Amino acid sequence: MLDEGAIKELSGEHYNGTIIGIERTPETLALFRIKTDFPSPGYRPGQYTTLGLGYWEPRHEDAVKEGELG
Repeated sequence: MLDEGAIKELSGEHYNGTIIGIERTPETLALFRIKTDFPSPGYRPGQYTTLGLGYWEPRHEDAVKEGELG
C-alpha cells in the first residue's frame, strides 16, 4: 500500500486531467466530465477517448480481478 505522498507524486506525474463531474444513467452507463490540463482540440463526430487509472487507485469490489484480465 502506498502512502499519500507517493500517490500524490504518481498522480501528478501520470495524470493529465481531472474528473469534474459524473452523471450516472440507468443500466450500467456513466458519463464523465473531464477537465484536461491542456487545451483540448475541437470535437469531431465519432471521436472517443479512453480513461486510464493508475494501479494505485482503489478498485470497486465488483471489478474484474487483475489476474482475470485478458
